[in-house]
Amino acid sequence: MIKMIIKMNDEKIAEQHDYAIEQVCSNIDRIFKSKGMEKKEIDGGMEYAGHELPTDFAYFGKIMIGLKKQPWFMDEVRAVIDGSLQ
Repeated sequence: MIKMIIKMNDEKIAEQHDYAIEQVCSNIDRIFKSKGMEKKEIDGGMEYAGHELPTDFAYFGKIMIGLKKQPWFMDEVRAVIDGSLQ
């Protein structure tokens, strides 16, 4: 099953921006949920998993391309990990 782990820089967001980490996480959740991906809270981050469907890989790729265009994501992300390799 394909998975992705996203860890944001909570401290930097709290110190330097007018938005809250909850807003960032809510936006990320909404994006993954729109493609049917399930979320699991993990230590220091969020894990999103597919459903072992042929479309999962394409959806993850599409989501990451979109997120990379968002300054609120790229400036504050600490790590994006391919959880399927763990």
